[in-house]
Amino acid sequence: MFEQKTTYDCFDSARIDAWASIHRSDIAIETVTDWRSVATEWQALERHSNDPFSGYRWCSAWYAAHESERHCSPLVVIGRSRAGALLFVLPLFLVRRFGFRILTQPCRGHAPYYTGIFTPECRRAVSADGSDDFWSRVISALPDVDLISIDGIPDIDDERDNPLFRLPLVRSDNPSFRMSPGADWNRFYEARTASKDRSNDRRRPKRLAETGTVTCGPVPPDAGRKQAGDAIFALKNAQFRSAGVVDPFRSERIRRFYAALLRKPPYPTGDPVHLTALALDGRMIAGNLGIRHQTAYYGLVMAMADDEMRRFAPGRHLLIQTCADLCADGVRDVDFGAGDSPYKQDWCDITVERYRAVVTRGVKGRLLAALFRTFETLKTSLKGTALCRFATSLIAVPVNRPQPAARARCGNSEAIPCADASQTPASVISPVTSRAGVTSKA
Repeated sequence: MFEQKTTYDCFDSARIDAWASIHRSDIAIETVTDWRSVATEWQALERHSNDPFSGYRWCSAWYAAHESERHCSPLVVIGRSRAGALLFVLPLFLVRRFGFRILTQPCRGHAPYYTGIFTPECRRAVSADGSDDFWSRVISALPDVDLISIDGIPDIDDERDNPLFRLPLVRSDNPSFRMSPGADWNRFYEARTASKDRSNDRRRPKRLAETGTVTCGPVPPDAGRKQAGDAIFALKNAQFRSAGVVDPFRSERIRRFYAALLRKPPYPTGDPVHLTALALDGRMIAGNLGIRHQTAYYGLVMAMADDEMRRFAPGRHLLIQTCADLCADGVRDVDFGAGDSPYKQDWCDITVERYRAVVTRGVKGRLLAALFRTFETLKTSLKGTALCRFATSLIAVPVNRPQPAARARCGNSEAIPCADASQTPASVISPVTSRAGVTSKA
């Protein structure tokens, strides 16, 4: 599953140069368990970061979803200057299970990237050659753990300007995919698609509109976004079951995290969550959930109906519409994260290699790291096999269970009757003008 990237020991205390000795007194490293106490400074520091998954909104939603859990706790590593200014934030998550203590990043497995947040000056300083002592001090400030495992370190920036590339890394064979359409979506769309595909992209939405009332567009944060999120996860659950894959969103803790993420933030720093839906007669047939940060969009969950609606390619229809609107609104890069879905390789023109930082402590840590490597290898080799589908049938959460009809509410206004979680009130979807030859009937 992984191949070794670095062979040096980055915690060799003998490798301390003049810069490291100076900065031992300049950067005060400490750990914080009350993440709310540094919320204001943390959010102010985010303007220096291109990683929304180290941001306060993402991490605080994860921490809040686990507040009642006894076996895990938040841990934020911060560094301050002599004057007390915040220089960096490394949000982490401590898990205690079966006698092991593991330190990882918030929402591991659901966040495609992790880089931490550094000021430009601090980032350059701790990325310099011979700066290994900085990470020795960070590791020393952490509580006693058996294993530190941080996934999703991207090979986007120059290694010389990437602080986490000073850690011992192994490369994952599961890269992420990104496309850079720039400001002209139509030009990118035509360059990446054949004329036959563009013809189908115009024809299918028209046929879909002949079957009922179609709404397509973003779901505002104060108008039924939680209900739309539930509908997306219901669609995704059905897709996973059909593919013989265990649903990674089935956990109650994961659902609590996304519920917290979908809520409108109480602070006036903007809402990075971007949710769009395609509905037919009030029933969601495709949905996209992602994060906007600076000029990039990160797709988190993309789902579509796994029934007779597939002939209309609703997922592709919504994807094209979403990308067109994002580009018109200033987004220049669209990242689909890791995975082997065909659409990612069809659309994306950039492959981002990802790495895992692995630091072990003692025999228990080395044993745990070996078990993780074995598990990842087995998971990759068994994905989609008959054995995996059988296991999925035993543990997956059933979908499309009959439920009594209920009246869904959106704010103070009553919406359409909802028979199941896939029913999404059309009133909560903001109609948009279609581009790239795709027409939506509001």
